[in-house]
Amino acid sequence: RDSVRSVRLSQKELASIVGISLGTTQGALRALAEAGLIERRYREVLVLDLDRLVDVAQVRHQNPSN
Repeated sequence: RDSVRSVRLSQKELASIVGISLGTTQGALRALAEAGLIERRYREVLVLDLDRLVDVAQVRHQNPSN
């Protein structure tokens, strides 16, 4: 973990900022955690692999059905 970054937000706060439901936010965070990109903590998300997370976000943006 050479470049772990911390985002201090609750899942509810993150959902509100992004403009999606809490359930959708929880599902997305679960998938990202299972992929090893983030770690979920109480009122905090640790970004474990920022480069891969950006790559995933770009692919999803280009192909929203994936």
